[in-house]
Amino acid sequence: LTNFDVRWSGSRASDNLGRNNLISTNELDEPTAPSVQLVNVDGNAFANDLLISASFADSGGRLNAGAVYLIKDVNTLSGVKDMNVMTSFNVAVYGSAASDGLGASFSSGQTVVLGNLDGNSVPNDLLFSVPNTDFTFATQGSLYLLKDVNTLSGIVDFNSTSQFNARWDGENASASLGWSSDSGNGVEIVKIDDNAVANDVLVISTGAGALFNGKVYLIKDINSASGILPLTTSTNYSVAWVGGSILDGLGTTALAGDGVQLVNADGNAYANDLIISATSADAGAADNGAVYLVMDVDKKSGSN
Repeated sequence: LTNFDVRWSGSRASDNLGRNNLISTNELDEPTAPSVQLVNVDGNAFANDLLISASFADSGGRLNAGAVYLIKDVNTLSGVKDMNVMTSFNVAVYGSAASDGLGASFSSGQTVVLGNLDGNSVPNDLLFSVPNTDFTFATQGSLYLLKDVNTLSGIVDFNSTSQFNARWDGENASASLGWSSDSGNGVEIVKIDDNAVANDVLVISTGAGALFNGKVYLIKDINSASGILPLTTSTNYSVAWVGGSILDGLGTTALAGDGVQLVNADGNAYANDLIISATSADAGAADNGAVYLVMDVDKKSGSN
């Protein structure tokens, strides 16, 4: 294509700018979440900012660490923009370690999620779910919070703990925090307690638990969170629902839509009930599957 207004190019060979699938070459496993999002992070009259994932980027010299770029006011730009040149983007967020694949969806819906978590006039806060991180355990997965991205510039490197607001880490090896195993979004921003803004998060962790039975976490009021928050510590989440037996896959539907849905099943003034699927559950028979309704989740706490 030669007749264009703007072209952005990956910074290195094999960066695959605009791709958000790190692990699969099978077209049936390709993610449905967009790797390029048109957003409004700065309160303009219309959405003219771009978020672009490059899950194969060797950011910070780390193989396949992944990167996500924010480019503002794209309607005012022209020509060829090389991501190897700092002036081609406003912010570049780098994965913390080799093979993290920041920005990759891992066939689990959107892993770069924009929201308004602190009540600003515009949605300018980002959540990044990275199921491949290895901070304490192999493939435990992590969820990062980065607030007020419209005020940032240059490189934001998740290899440094001072570069993000908060990070939650999966509780065991292969927990894969934020991975829904082909079952819709692994991370969802919700308003579960009738606050003025949506600042609660539902996170799926398909391999969590002693038997890899899977867990679904509710973390409320994340706008006030800071630092490193391992999910081995119960005070770092509000509620955790745990699969009933080995390899239940709590929160998964096996390519059949969202495994966790926030609903209003009882006519309350706001939605605070959950439907949670577990297609591999042994609920009386091998792999017969289960669907759970949990009501008034904003009033619950601890492990369930």
